[in-house]
Amino acid sequence: WRAEIRGARLAGTLALFYWNELGSPSSVALGSAINPTDATLTLTVVSSVQLGDLVQLESEVVTVTGVQNGGLNLDVARASHGSVAAAHAPGATAAGWGRPHRAAQRGKGT
Repeated sequence: WRAEIRGARLAGTLALFYWNELGSPSSVALGSAINPTDATLTLTVVSSVQLGDLVQLESEVVTVTGVQNGGLNLDVARASHGSVAAAHAPGATAAGWGRPHRAAQRGKGT
């Protein structure tokens, strides 16, 4: 995608976030309740998430900042991508989105 307006060149970056709908629903869930200020999640099973991955807890999205105990505990930045930090009960599904995939288009000659 490229646009030129009176000689100006515009460029943009698109970030795609997705969950594989053809795969099974996530079997990873919170092992204990968290409140809106908690920065560590305890899961029911070991997860395969990595630093920088996104995880969805109900309507909240968190960014993984640390992985402990082989993936059983995750340090997270809460309220990522415009979501709101909220309390979550034990058993809330933790759906991993992986890392954002970015596609960039540069203007002509760049």
